Amino acid sequence: MKREAVNGLVEVEPNANAASAPLSVPPGHAWQAPGDFARLGMLFGLLTGLAEFAVRCIIAYGLHQPSDHDFGIDLLWMLPFANLVSFGILGLILGIVGMRWHGRLLTRIALAAFVAAGVYALLLHFR
Repeated sequence: MKREAVNGLVEVEPNANAASAPLSVPPGHAWQAPGDFARLGMLFGLLTGLAEFAVRCIIAYGLHQPSDHDFGIDLLWMLPFANLVSFGILGLILGIVGMRWHGRLLTRIALAAFVAAGVYALLLHFR
């Protein structure tokens, strides 16, 4: 074994302490505008709507359970659109709160709110 590797990092890589992030990378928080949270909410809403459509298809065709309110193929656009609007409004509200309260905690709260709303929407399809 070489003596430089045993004695530490300075002798192996003398420029390791001088390395830093480029000046063009902003050190701020990635989620700053209300539109960022609204876009995240709309993405979660779209994915939740498509998952709801898949759950409805599994319940109707896989489990052969009749539904009192069957809209057929129209559910393919109605569920994602309704979730896109409702999750987008939730994201806009969280974005407005985020203008007053900065930090990573708000991002975690927003993700938790979107996931909880999505899981709740999926569970509403089961009796």
